[in-house]
Order: sequence, then structure tokens, then C-alpha cells
Amino acid sequence: MTTALRIVGAPRFADVGVWMAAALLLGSSAAFGRVAGPDSHSLDALGGDVHMNVPAGYSMTEDADGVSVQRPALGSVAPSLAVRRIALPAGTDPALFRDLELTRIERARADSGVGYRTLEAGDTATFGAEHSSFSRYAVVRDPPLSVAGDAVMPIVVVGMDALVMNGGAAYHVSTEVDASDEAGAAQLDMLLQSLRFDH
Repeated sequence: MTTALRIVGAPRFADVGVWMAAALLLGSSAAFGRVAGPDSHSLDALGGDVHMNVPAGYSMTEDADGVSVQRPALGSVAPSLAVRRIALPAGTDPALFRDLELTRIERARADSGVGYRTLEAGDTATFGAEHSSFSRYAVVRDPPLSVAGDAVMPIVVVGMDALVMNGGAAYHVSTEVDASDEAGAAQLDMLLQSLRFDH
């Protein structure tokens, strides 16, 4: 004995309505994705002193002394780049200021986790600026939003700190990303290559 399924009659009005609603929802979600996901764009910050090309999907915050861009990430260290203006004390020797500020930056970075290591350090003229001193580092941290005592796998964070001297002004440029996030590291490299300071 065989059983056959037979569809009798034309589709009902309710069936057509369901399919039309589904098509409308799919079309509107695709349109929202195009609007909500802007392409990379040029960013001028800190009164026009700082310029960079920000990749799609990154958010930006700015205040009077700094600008930060980052790609949101859940449960991991968000790839981020920050530029902070540093006040130069009047009458301070620039070389002495640079050494003291680099030491302060390195100590603060070492205190942000455990196992801090400098991977590379040097001086160069980059970012269209007169001078910059940089260090690339690695440090181990607990994942974001974890609290002491949580059973979590630590994260290796890699990044760069640079002290940029330009036109009588000083800036701290910093990046950080989860060491396993290759796409985030590539985006940060593109951000750094586009970063420029006006004289």
C-alpha cells in the first residue's frame, strides 16, 4: 500500500502573505547591512592634526586630547589604535622629555598584564612627523570582562607604543590586538601606514 500526498487547490492568501513578508524582511536586512557597514573612510582628528584611513567596521571616539578607533570584539582584545596628545612642559629638554615619557609608557604597559616583553624598539621618522621612538611588545592578560578567580585562558596581546614628536607637540600612538587575530593585525598595520601628523 502506498500513500501519496496530493496538494489540492491553489495557494491560499495566507501562504502568499507569508512568502511576501519573508522576501521583504530579507531585502530590508540586506539594505540595512549596506547602510550600517560603511566603507573605509578618511578621519581627521584633534583639530586636524591627525589624519588616518579607518577600515569599515571600526568605531571612533574622540575627546580634546585624543582619538581612538577600534573594531568591536566579544571575548577578546579588540584591535585598536589610539593617539593621545601629551603636554610638553615649558623649558623641558626634548631629549630628556622623550626618555622620561618612554619610560613612563613602558612601565604602564608592563603593569597592564604579566610577562611583558619588548619585541623590537627603535627611532625613526615616520607618520609624516619629525621624529618617533617606538617599541613593539607582547604581554599576557586575562580576557576582557573576566574577574579574578575565573577559570579562563589568558590572551597574548601584541602591540606598539610610539612617542611622536612633531612641530613642538608630542603624541603617544598605541595599538593592541590579540596575537591570534591575524586579520585585526593586518588592519592595524594599514591604519598605521595611513596615519599622518600635520606640522
